[in-house]
Amino acid sequence: MSSPPRPPQTTFAAGLVIGGSILLVLFAFQSISGLRSLETREAVEEFLSGPPGDGMGLSVPDVLTIMRVLTMVAASSAVAAAILGFYALQRSRSARVALSVLAPVVATTGLVLGGLLSSAVAVAVVMLWLQPSRDWFDGVTPSPAPERRPDPAPTPDREPPSPWGPPPSSQGTAPTTTQPRPYTGFGDAPQPQAGPVQGAPAPQPPYGAVRPSTPGRRPGAVLWAAVLTWVMSGLMAGGMVMATVVIGLSPELVMDEVRRREPTMADDITEDMLLGTMIAMAAIVVLWCAAATVFAWFAFRRASWGRVALMISAGVAAACCLLGAAVGSFPLLVPLAACAVTVSLLLRPEVRAWYAARGTI
Repeated sequence: MSSPPRPPQTTFAAGLVIGGSILLVLFAFQSISGLRSLETREAVEEFLSGPPGDGMGLSVPDVLTIMRVLTMVAASSAVAAAILGFYALQRSRSARVALSVLAPVVATTGLVLGGLLSSAVAVAVVMLWLQPSRDWFDGVTPSPAPERRPDPAPTPDREPPSPWGPPPSSQGTAPTTTQPRPYTGFGDAPQPQAGPVQGAPAPQPPYGAVRPSTPGRRPGAVLWAAVLTWVMSGLMAGGMVMATVVIGLSPELVMDEVRRREPTMADDITEDMLLGTMIAMAAIVVLWCAAATVFAWFAFRRASWGRVALMISAGVAAACCLLGAAVGSFPLLVPLAACAVTVSLLLRPEVRAWYAARGTI
């Protein structure tokens, strides 16, 4: 069964999701770079000096930290939305559902970056649930409007044939003979059984039905993507655990480095606060790496949802590494490159064909 053509409204909505999300990531990169500027600190101090900022009980470093976290969450959500928007163009209903869950996060955290682009992305996601996009995702082809045929021309009146006269016959036509109609099984020739015509295409399953799995060799790109994910996840998780142990054993060394880099923020940070923050970050990174390892395993086992989840995880991790490198953590460029390579490997044509041979995502 041939798939219905994509409506222009669906193309516009998905393109707006992808383009708006990419711009959000760029704006987040610029915002993170400007959080250290004097203009930003003066704007925060002015906000805290009057209502409603004076009643929040926050300091300037607290507000800057909140802004940095919200910006990173907005960038990570925008990267995931861009990837899901690409799959929405491929008529993936699961990607549309994931976009619907992600849209409130993008719209809320995007207020730090102005709110205009994030609101446009959220509106575009809503458009994917309206007609005619809804029918396209369901695989329903809209029926064309019936054409109005002109009224038939009036025919001259004719006298009905007399029931007592001979039957009407046209010149040159052989007279008809009346014979009893044969009954089934008595005198009628057997009718050929209906069957598939030789050379005709095989019937396709309806949209949404899972196709039977076909044997196929696993592409090398899938293997390399899984291995790269497992290696980098182990390195990142082990590095965060080791850094947490070092801070717990000698926090004064880390505090000296903080005073050297951020002398204005060192007075508001204690050793206990630094250790608690590092433990929380290590827990998040370890859980994230464990989830990425599980996604890579299912993707290696030819699960389409595992491939999609692994690409989303790699895309969000790439955005976080990019923001971290922007603030001076240049070693994060190594996992950033690994995430980019993983996504590019999983988007190769032979990989998409290998997963499509088992079922739609």
